[in-house]
Amino acid sequence: MSAPHYPLFIGGEWLDSAERYEIRSPATDELVATVAKGGVEHVDRAVAAARAAHKAGGWRHTSPQERSALLHAVAGRLEQRLPELAALQSRENGATIRVTG
Repeated sequence: MSAPHYPLFIGGEWLDSAERYEIRSPATDELVATVAKGGVEHVDRAVAAARAAHKAGGWRHTSPQERSALLHAVAGRLEQRLPELAALQSRENGATIRVTG
């Protein structure tokens, strides 16, 4: 089974890096996933994106109803991926799916 790779999400863009963290199962030492290892330049870019978003005030100017709808949509997307996320969590922790699900 090929291990998935997860890049960084900064300022609305998916960014990768040359360096990666390897996530391994403590039970089998199997490679579960790789994750982009951000550096100082990624932190600087993330802080700049956060400052710009705060200054733009998009969330601040969003009504409670719109915020609620957005958060419910996010929760729905996570719920759709629950089996995948539970399996990944299980492999990452070396636990059974019963424990992580």
